[in-house]
Amino acid sequence: MSLTNGLLDPNEKVTTLGGIVEFSPIKSLTLAVDYKNYDYDIAGQAKYYGGKATLSLSESFVAGVAVHRMEGENSRLRFDEYRGVCLQKTGEGGFDN
Repeated sequence: MSLTNGLLDPNEKVTTLGGIVEFSPIKSLTLAVDYKNYDYDIAGQAKYYGGKATLSLSESFVAGVAVHRMEGENSRLRFDEYRGVCLQKTGEGGFDN
């Protein structure tokens, strides 16, 4: 995929600042909220925010959902994002939820 195919201006520069707060009310559940501010030189400003939840159902299986909103100054920077994830440990390695 080329970055100059019309999706991104090759002269665009961006500064970002944000953070995430995670909380585990019980050992198997992690809740998180996050925020990131984007300051594009050409496209303008945008705010990205939302939350996620992950649940460890066993030592080897994690499931989760995330919902985010990008709210920007133009239509390319305005959208909702929904994600679902399932992780299954299949070998000796591990994963973090």
